[in-house]
Amino acid sequence: AGEGDLDPRRPGLDALLVFAEPPWPTDMQVFELASERIGPVLSPHFVRYAQLQQAPVEELLNETLLQTTSRPQAWPSWAQQNGIDPKALQHGQGFEHLYYLLEAAVA
Repeated sequence: AGEGDLDPRRPGLDALLVFAEPPWPTDMQVFELASERIGPVLSPHFVRYAQLQQAPVEELLNETLLQTTSRPQAWPSWAQQNGIDPKALQHGQGFEHLYYLLEAAVA
């Protein structure tokens, strides 16, 4: 396990598991293990949890969104897929790792 870019052509490396998007280098053999699903996650302890569970996606524009700094495109991509202008999102604190973000969300 490591951080940052890892050269898949490094000597002694037989396999590499990464989250990545095409296009892939032509000299690589790529196997998709699972498709990625991006979307909002709410803590059940959040005061507006029940209300937001049933609300249209635009309701999230009234909330400050936590994000991972390693995936800055996640919220904008989700917004575009749901017909929302990404500039309308209220980005809150960013976390280096998803685990830290999840811990903050339930704290």
